[in-house]
Amino acid sequence: MKVGIAGCSFWSATQEVDGCEDSSGKHFTEIVANYFNWEYITLARGACSNTAIRLQIDELVKQQVDLIIFGITSFDRIDIRGIGEFEYSDDIYSLDYHGLPDRSALDSRFSNTPSLISQSINHIIRPPDKTAYWTEQQSKEITNWFNLCYSSGIKQRQDEWIIHSTIEMLERTGIPYYCAGQVPHHLLTHIDSNRTVGPNHPQWAELDPWRWPRNYVRRYHTTDETQAIGADNWIKYLQGQEYNTSI
Repeated sequence: MKVGIAGCSFWSATQEVDGCEDSSGKHFTEIVANYFNWEYITLARGACSNTAIRLQIDELVKQQVDLIIFGITSFDRIDIRGIGEFEYSDDIYSLDYHGLPDRSALDSRFSNTPSLISQSINHIIRPPDKTAYWTEQQSKEITNWFNLCYSSGIKQRQDEWIIHSTIEMLERTGIPYYCAGQVPHHLLTHIDSNRTVGPNHPQWAELDPWRWPRNYVRRYHTTDETQAIGADNWIKYLQGQEYNTSI
């Protein structure tokens, strides 16, 4: 039984590297997978956009996982050209993962010359550090674009369309899934609400890590104790669903 995880930093387990010491196995998704004795595949990565999360999910579908659990991220994330050109046929392995502390970045298929950069606007408009794949010139140009042209309202609408399309695609594939976050329930009135944990769901606060108490010592923004509580909430929730967690 293979479970695939997709999402941003709130959904991303980390490696045992500087700044993430003693974090192995402590992310809630790792705890849940270990509890059910599932093979664990994660493509979640910090600061990525909902477009990148869609690419993560496309890859998990390609890998034929048995269950997908994913999170929706905030709408202030964008995707820009990296080294070379992102082609229509390119996939998640063309994005800027290489060298990051996320557990997903251990996959050797990620390029060290990524053609697409997926980051929060706040990250990109800062001068790039040594781990960044964008240039100082790009930071300046995007700052100008943000100040003169950016519309948060249309960006939210575009991301909602991406989320809607992703969930519709998963419905067509028949792969069981659960997602949590700012679910556009108004676009998904025909979808099983037990699979989409958002503002209209009674357990949104217990299951969405964006809603958990914040602590920025960890890259996933909570304490290890909060991760353990969240994992317990997810285990109980999955056990209560029709989906057979013992497969």
